[in-house]
Amino acid sequence: MQMIEEDPVTKAGLILPALALSGCAQLSEWQEKFEGYTNPLVAQAMFIGVAEPDSAFIDLSGTDFGSGAAVQVFLADASNVNDLENAPVSGGAVQVRVGGGPALPLYEEDIGAYRATGVEGLDYIVGEETALSIAIDGQQGAATGKLPEAADLDVDWYQDGTDLAIDLSDHSFDTVLGVVIDMVSGELVWTNEPADISELYEMTHASEPVKRLVIPGVVLSQESVYAVGVAGMMVTAEEALDGINLALSSYMQGQLVFSPVCTYEESLCAEITPEDLENLP
Repeated sequence: MQMIEEDPVTKAGLILPALALSGCAQLSEWQEKFEGYTNPLVAQAMFIGVAEPDSAFIDLSGTDFGSGAAVQVFLADASNVNDLENAPVSGGAVQVRVGGGPALPLYEEDIGAYRATGVEGLDYIVGEETALSIAIDGQQGAATGKLPEAADLDVDWYQDGTDLAIDLSDHSFDTVLGVVIDMVSGELVWTNEPADISELYEMTHASEPVKRLVIPGVVLSQESVYAVGVAGMMVTAEEALDGINLALSSYMQGQLVFSPVCTYEESLCAEITPEDLENLP
């Protein structure tokens, strides 16, 4: 995936000549844009929901996805993409609101990394507007988005250990998030979920929409039953960001839908029941 490395200062510089040519009616708008591209407060955020599995083979309790929803926000003081990891912003007051519900505070789980899940009362409600608010040292920032429904997928039950390609080209998502959990051991064996602010920037700033997820065959090479989760993610437009750097910030939302996959011998996969999982090697 090709990443667009946007230089906020350069982008802001393109606005300056336009300021001289604009009338008074546009001056305020251009000034706001300039301030947005040079604002040092960067926020990278993602809101991930989990659709209720419709297969008895999938039990997400005891996994990181059992609470049904999670929002992650990374804050940094940065002027370009290379500075994102160098200056995390700690001590911020970050909240999320879903629809007309109450504002839910995020806790700072690491320096500059804020989080809330279903354990804290977070709920992913398809079609609802969601709003993030950020307050740090008197500065206010915000981002909004609409929670999309999960992708309609048809993943084959039996897999032979080769690459598993999942095509979302019929959907209007901007990028794709993937998760694979071994249902026999309960272990997370693979994900492309961003783990830090730079990885999240890369996912949300691809040069074009990502419509295909490929899970490497090696991930499914061991005989087992897996829960394969896929979320089509929507990235909010620049206009949905306020008080944070417009070029380096982003907010994406999407809902994981899990499908069961069996990699034992095909004949065994045809006979396995959910009750057999506890006794499988």
